Amino acid sequence: MAAEAPRTVDLPGSRVAYRESGSGSPLLFIHGWPLSSLTWRKVIPALEPSHRCIAVDLLGAGDTQAALDFDFSIPAQARMLAAFLDALDLPVVTLVAHDSGATIGRQLAVEHPERVSRFVMFDTEVPHHVPRMVAFLQMAARLPGSDRIFRPFVNSRRYLHSRLGFGNVAYDLSALDLDELLEVVVEPQLGSRNSLRSSLKFLVEFENNALNCLPHERLTMRKLVLWGDHDTFFPLAWGRELFALLPEPKSFCTIADCGLLPHEERPSEWLAAVRPFLADTPA
Repeated sequence: MAAEAPRTVDLPGSRVAYRESGSGSPLLFIHGWPLSSLTWRKVIPALEPSHRCIAVDLLGAGDTQAALDFDFSIPAQARMLAAFLDALDLPVVTLVAHDSGATIGRQLAVEHPERVSRFVMFDTEVPHHVPRMVAFLQMAARLPGSDRIFRPFVNSRRYLHSRLGFGNVAYDLSALDLDELLEVVVEPQLGSRNSLRSSLKFLVEFENNALNCLPHERLTMRKLVLWGDHDTFFPLAWGRELFALLPEPKSFCTIADCGLLPHEERPSEWLAAVRPFLADTPA
């Protein structure tokens, strides 16, 4: 998947990039920040024999192109996804979403519940909770010339390996090839000035008030909530709070010895939780 060039679809104000493989009932994969559709490279190959897997690059991420004066907010991202589904003639999909992608996915599912048959969400934002690191990064990203401030750090592999970078996204760094993750997914996202500026705009316009006001009671489709039991960004207790907000039908599963990125750190265990849910619930 990593070597495959993305496809694109032209939408109002943007050219959206995505990667597609497999056949069967459609799964729409939505990544978090600061990642891209390539973050699903470890799990899609196991799902594509039985599902049509579509991994999209959000506005301000990956190979999707949009002007810097375009709206990158949570509602705008959800509108883009709805238009994207229209362009691909997909009336109903299963959402598989992580981190900020699962917040955008919730916005989409609230606005268009008829288009989401099932929802797998994991390690994502929880209403009325903001991780300290995220709050700090958002504050820094709002400063004038923030791309010049961030550039030396994101171009430093030493910094990216540190606990201020990506050194704390995993519980067991030996289970995560951090160099491969940085090389394939993160550095292309942050490496050039334009991509870094787009990524910072994504971060700045990701307003938590939109999440706090989201009517979670409308998410009445079948839901699987997964959580890394050692996630330091979104602690497991927050995940249980989110689960309590959601109406039935729903199920909850923790992934042992795992941090923020279960699909990267423990892909086999992530698949062991997701595949039965997909097999046992109608699409």
